[in-house]
Amino acid sequence: LLDTRATAQKPAAKPASKTGDIDLMNVALVLEHQAIAAYDLGAASGLLKGDALALAVHFQNQHKAHRDLLTDTVKKFGGAPAQPLAKY
Repeated sequence: LLDTRATAQKPAAKPASKTGDIDLMNVALVLEHQAIAAYDLGAASGLLKGDALALAVHFQNQHKAHRDLLTDTVKKFGGAPAQPLAKY
């Protein structure tokens, strides 16, 4: 027969630390901030026009959605989301 006493005496496993996950998400968040700033710079330069500008805005909106998702997830994990720099 199976001895259940040995199993019952084991301490419960602790949940894995989320620090590594938060750090990784913050690295991704920093990259999203940089991408958003790069698209702002490209749009402000006047070099992008018509379809190229529309596509750049579309891509920037995707980066903003990623930023928002990463920010929310870092907060849910109990971390502080990386903030964008004042100037890139």
